[in-house]
Amino acid sequence: MFTIFPNGTIVVLKNANKKLMIYGRNQKRDVDNITYDYIGCLYPEGFLSPLANVFFNSKDINKVIFKGHCDLEEKLFVESLATDNYRNRKDYKK
Repeated sequence: MFTIFPNGTIVVLKNANKKLMIYGRNQKRDVDNITYDYIGCLYPEGFLSPLANVFFNSKDINKVIFKGHCDLEEKLFVESLATDNYRNRKDYKK
């Protein structure tokens, strides 16, 4: 099932060894105008430059190392994302 992870979540993608930290959801990449579930930066390095951003989808995540902070504000934001973008996905899990 697809879950919308909070910012600050640390993941490892399939066929990768380097950890990434999610810092944005529902992100459009300018070079190809494709919208991805997440944008991340290298962990623990953090944001280095726009060229080092990693755009990826939930299906690309192999392992969640750490789940980011989730409070009422985050839950409301995720609900708005779910309403706007993800509700029709067969793999969406509330």
